[in-house]
Amino acid sequence: MGQIHKRALLLLLILAIPSSAGQADSAVERFQSLQEKLQKSRSTNDWQSSLATARELEQFLNGSPNSLLETARAEMHVNDLTSAARKLEEFVRMGQSTGLIETSAEFAPLHEQARFSEIQNGMKANRSPISLGSMAFGLTDSALLAEDLDYDRDSKRFFVTSVRQKRILSTDESGASREFAKAPDHWPVLAIKIDRSRGLLWATEVALQGFIFAPKEDWGRSAVLCYDLKSGRF
Repeated sequence: MGQIHKRALLLLLILAIPSSAGQADSAVERFQSLQEKLQKSRSTNDWQSSLATARELEQFLNGSPNSLLETARAEMHVNDLTSAARKLEEFVRMGQSTGLIETSAEFAPLHEQARFSEIQNGMKANRSPISLGSMAFGLTDSALLAEDLDYDRDSKRFFVTSVRQKRILSTDESGASREFAKAPDHWPVLAIKIDRSRGLLWATEVALQGFIFAPKEDWGRSAVLCYDLKSGRF
């Protein structure tokens, strides 16, 4: 439950790190330090220390789902069932689900609480499929290394970001594509989001640490980009 996936750490680096390699190293080191402190306090059953570290980690990760679970687990061990239930309710509101509340002995005391049934039902609902997808088209360029996409229903275009080619493509519903924009700093392009009400497209470009697709001197830097959705103007 305490393991933070690599993708979550990558998102942390994009959102939390100022644009300097030294500060990037500092953020990674702090994350690793908090993880080590958490593991040590758990191994020694020092639950007050575990709770303090879990709360620090939760703040550092901006309340990510896994960090909420860590805090809830520590609160269970200090017998603060009310706070633990609140964290789990927040976890459910984020669309998350885990079987740990049912299978882990650490959460067993919560089963007697009136709120447990609501939390359990919420997680069950989050696991239920709400739609079925179908293939619209395939991306034929194997060198694209596509990362993210969004859809503009007004122009009926998909927008796809590329890590390797450091650009954004626009693709119609038949699969025909063209270049929408290049990354201004020549870094991999990752997240993308269309702001339909304002006619804008937002994206992030990141000089990923250790990636050959970005100059080493830029590693750890990132930028938020904004384009006019209709014209592509940066």
